[in-house]
Amino acid sequence: MPDRPVPRATRRTWVVGFGELTPEQRQVVLLPTTRHQFVSGPAGSGKTLLALHRTRRLLDEGVPESRLRALVFTRVLRSYIKSGTEALEIPESVVGTYNQWVTAVAREQGVRLPGGADFTERFAAAERTLREHFERARPGPVLDVAIVDEGQDLSAEAYRLLTLAARHVTVFADDAQRLYEQGLGRGEGLSILGVPRESAGLLKNLRNSAGVSRVAHCFLDADQAEAYRRAGHYLQRPGQMMVPALYRAPSIDAEWDRLAAIVKREIERNARVAILMPTNRLVGSCANRLRERGVDPVETVVAWESDDARFNDLTPKVLTVHSAKGLSFDSVLIPRLTPRAYGHMQQGARTLLFVGVARALEWVYLSTVQGEELPEIGLLAPALRQGHIEELGEASRGHAPARQTEFDDIPL
Repeated sequence: MPDRPVPRATRRTWVVGFGELTPEQRQVVLLPTTRHQFVSGPAGSGKTLLALHRTRRLLDEGVPESRLRALVFTRVLRSYIKSGTEALEIPESVVGTYNQWVTAVAREQGVRLPGGADFTERFAAAERTLREHFERARPGPVLDVAIVDEGQDLSAEAYRLLTLAARHVTVFADDAQRLYEQGLGRGEGLSILGVPRESAGLLKNLRNSAGVSRVAHCFLDADQAEAYRRAGHYLQRPGQMMVPALYRAPSIDAEWDRLAAIVKREIERNARVAILMPTNRLVGSCANRLRERGVDPVETVVAWESDDARFNDLTPKVLTVHSAKGLSFDSVLIPRLTPRAYGHMQQGARTLLFVGVARALEWVYLSTVQGEELPEIGLLAPALRQGHIEELGEASRGHAPARQTEFDDIPL
C-alpha cells in the first residue's frame, strides 16, 4: 500500500502516514473484506486514524467512492478529521456521520421516515423503519463497504441495518468509552455481525502521556482499568512529564478565575487546549466566563454548528465531552465537576470523566468547588496519595511543574 505524505501542519495534531503506523496498526488497515471485521482498542490506540487509512486503502483497491462510506458518530468528529481526509486524499463525500447516512439512504430508497419531537425517539424509529424496508423490499446492499468508528455507541438496530445495507462492515470500538445507553457491548456486536471473535485487538495506547493515563484509569472499573494499564502510555523523554492537577476552588468565581489563568498559560506554551463541559448550555456559559476574564478569542464547538470548526489552530475550544469523542488535544481542562453541573448525567459520570481525560496528549486539569464536589472525584484519592495528580492550593498559578521520571517508569 503506497504511503501518502502528510502535510507538516497536520503532524502536530494526529495524522501520520501509513509507513509511520505500528505493525499492529498496519495489519488492521489491511484486514480482508471477505467477512465483517470488528476491531477493539483502548483510548489512544488510533482507531479513528486506522478507519481513515482503511478507507484510503479500499479506495486504492478500486472500491468506488459511491459504494464506500466511513461513518463517524458526530459532526464534530467529522470536522476534526478533515485534516486527515485531506492529507490522505479521501473524497469529502466518502466521510459522514451515521445519522446523516441513514437519512440519505432513506431518501434514496424512497422510504418515508417517521416524525416526532424527541430526536432520540425519532431517530430510533427511523433506523427501524429503514431496516424493515431492507428486509421487506430486499433492494440489496447499497454499499460495498461501510467503515464505522465509535461502534460501542451504535444500537442493535444500527448493526442490523448496516449488515443489510453494506456487503462488508468494519467496526472500530471500545467498550470503556460507551456513552449512550443504546450502545452495544462487544459480544452483542459480534453476534449481529455474524463473526465469532474480534478481528484484532489494538493493544497499545499511543496517545496519552503517563500522567494522563494514570488519572484516566482512576475512572474505570477494575477489569477495564487493568486492560487500559496494560496498554501502556505514550513514551516521553524523562524529565518532561507534566503532573496532572486538581483544584478545589473556594467559590465559583475563583474556579473561573483559575481556569482563565490556566488557559492563558497553556496558550503561551503553544498548546492546543480543550475545555470540556457536560452540556451545551455550559459550553456557552464557560466561553462567556473566559472572555470576561480576558481569554479571547475562544471558540465554542456545538454539534449543530460544528462543520466549520478549526481544530488545527491554537484557539482554545470549549465543547461537551460527548462532542469530544475521538478527538485529542495537548491539554484538556475539565471544570465544574459538581453534581449541579452534571445533573442527570451523574449515573454515567465515571465514563464521561474517563473519555474526557483520555482526550489529552500531555496534561489534564480538573476543578470543582469545595463542598460541592462530584462524588467521582473521590476516585482520585489513590492517585493523589501516589503523587500522580497534584492538588493545587491558592498560591499555585498555571499548570503543575514538570517532574523527573525514571526510565523504568516508562513501558517500552
